[in-house]
Amino acid sequence: MLGVLENTAPETVLSIKPKVTLLEGDLDPLAPAAAKEQIEKDLEAVGTDCEMTMFEYVAHAFMLPFMGFDTSICFA
Repeated sequence: MLGVLENTAPETVLSIKPKVTLLEGDLDPLAPAAAKEQIEKDLEAVGTDCEMTMFEYVAHAFMLPFMGFDTSICFA
C-alpha cells in the first residue's frame, strides 16, 4: 500500500496483522473518497483491526506546517 491509498497489490493486505490507524484529510487530492473506503474494506475483509480518523477541511500531509489547507499542493 502506498501513502496515497492506492492499493495496487491487494494480496499484500493479508500480511498486515497489527492494528492499523489511518489519519486522513477529507480534502486530500491524492486520496479520493472511494480509495479511502476501499482500503478500509480491504483491511477489514482480511481481519485487520483498522480505524480511520477523518480530519475535516485539510489536505494531503496536513500534519506538516507548510501544507496548511492548500489542496493544490501535491507531492507528485
